[in-house]
Amino acid sequence: METLLKVDLGTIKEQTGGVLELTEEIHFPAQDRVEFPEPVTVDVQVNRTNQGYYVTGKIQGRYQVPCDRCLEMIWKPLTVEFTENFYDQGSREREENDRIAGPEGLDLTETLLEAVTFALPMKHLCRTDCRGLCSICGKNRNLNNCSCSEEEIDPRLAALAKWKK
Repeated sequence: METLLKVDLGTIKEQTGGVLELTEEIHFPAQDRVEFPEPVTVDVQVNRTNQGYYVTGKIQGRYQVPCDRCLEMIWKPLTVEFTENFYDQGSREREENDRIAGPEGLDLTETLLEAVTFALPMKHLCRTDCRGLCSICGKNRNLNNCSCSEEEIDPRLAALAKWKK
């Protein structure tokens, strides 16, 4: 996996209570159907604690994704806040999900990917009243009406339809 953002801790490594702030523009990798054609802005604040580093930040930008009903590509805004603790090597007994600060700095790749993945909605719509695609001819019903008959009778119930007449 390509490193998205690595923070050099040189200035605060030895001082508990030290703070490091930075703003970077990064190119985010595509995730599933979501694409990031433009760079996103990441604001990060790293606070030195007695056991490691407390990281807070905000990711801002926009992404492109197909509408789940009509498949038109749409742009959506992205604003995600995140926090993470990174521990010094050997500062405490390690737990399964702990992030460890490396000697060369903090690699925020996993933190950023997780934050964006969890912030993205399950369903993307171009608008709330999107009519989607016709299930018979495939036309985008937001652009054109089609003459297809939506009333298709389940063959198992065809005998009941005759009875109704």
